[in-house]
Amino acid sequence: MVSPWARFLFLPSLLGVIHVFSPYFVSCLTLRADSSPTAFAMPAPELALGMLTRACDAHLNALPAFVGLSVIEDENISTEVEGKLGVRIGSVMLALSGNSSATLHRISGGTHVNLESGWLYFSSPANSCVQIHAIDALLRPAKNQPTQARVRIDSPRELQVSAIRSDLLFTFQDESKIIPQGKPIRSIWTRKARHRSRQVPQAALHLPCHQPRSRFLL
Repeated sequence: MVSPWARFLFLPSLLGVIHVFSPYFVSCLTLRADSSPTAFAMPAPELALGMLTRACDAHLNALPAFVGLSVIEDENISTEVEGKLGVRIGSVMLALSGNSSATLHRISGGTHVNLESGWLYFSSPANSCVQIHAIDALLRPAKNQPTQARVRIDSPRELQVSAIRSDLLFTFQDESKIIPQGKPIRSIWTRKARHRSRQVPQAALHLPCHQPRSRFLL
C-alpha cells in the first residue's frame, strides 16, 4: 500500500512532467481536431478537356500519345509524317492527319482549337460550340446543327477548307463568309500572316458560336 507521504512527494514530479509536455499534448489535440477531410485536402487536379481515342505515331506535348490519355487545357497534340490522332471533347470529335499539330483550349460553352500545321477534321453535333483558328482565320459552324469539316494549312499563306456537312462561317479580322456544304475553298493571303501564338485570340473569346456576319470575304 502506498503511503500518503509517497503520494504527496510524487505529485510535484507528475505536475512537472505535465508542465513540460503540455505543449505537445495541445498540439496533438489540435491536430486531431483538424483532421477533417478538408484539413489535409490537396488542390483539385485540373479537369480534363478531352480524351484521346486514337493515337498512332502521335504525341501529347513532347511525350508519346496513347488511347485513353486525358488532354487538359492548353496541351499540344501532334502527329508524325504517317501519324494519326483522334480526340473526343464532350460530344465533339477531332482528328489530325500526318505531320499535323494543334493546341486545345477551353472557351465559354465549347472548345477552341489552334491548328498550327497540317490537316484537322472535326465533327460537332447541334447545340455545341467548336472554333478552329488556322493562320489568321477563324472557322466555326454557321448554324446550330450537326457539322463536319476539314481544314488544311498548306503554307503560312494558304489555307484549304471543306464543309462536309452543314455550312461553315469563315471569319477573317472583321469580315466573314459562309462556306456552303460541299463546296471547298482555298484562301491565299497576299502577304505572310502575322506570327500566331498558341493562346486563344481575344476576339474568339467573345465571338458568338452561331451568329453569322453579313460581310463578304475572299
